[in-house]
Amino acid sequence: MEHIQEALVKYWGYDNFLPLQKQAMECVSRGQDSIVVLPTGGGKSLCFQAPAVTMQGLTVVVSPLISLMKDQVDALKECGVPAARIDSSLSACEIAAKYNLSIKTIEGRRRRIMKKLNIESLAELIKYAIQKELIST
Repeated sequence: MEHIQEALVKYWGYDNFLPLQKQAMECVSRGQDSIVVLPTGGGKSLCFQAPAVTMQGLTVVVSPLISLMKDQVDALKECGVPAARIDSSLSACEIAAKYNLSIKTIEGRRRRIMKKLNIESLAELIKYAIQKELIST
């Protein structure tokens, strides 16, 4: 938790956790599932963002709200945390430019994977990835 406390100060300027944040962040750090129910403004996003900046690798967050994703990515970037989003409001060209990929590469890989898995929609692909624990929610 020491690393998370340091990240809390470094990136967000907070000296203390809000109620229940510490317990939620400890679960994330241990790789343990948890359900966190907090009111609006209760710091839910920070429960996965702060541990993520202290862990190695990539953190993928799946959210159904595009405006929330945009706000969170913008706020993370303001704090100096590298962050990006991919959602339906972005064109294939924008996604390709963001990750230095060609559209042909993105579409080709997606199509090959979906064909191999006999999956017809992007929603089914995401569901498959969650079931196989390739991404977490």
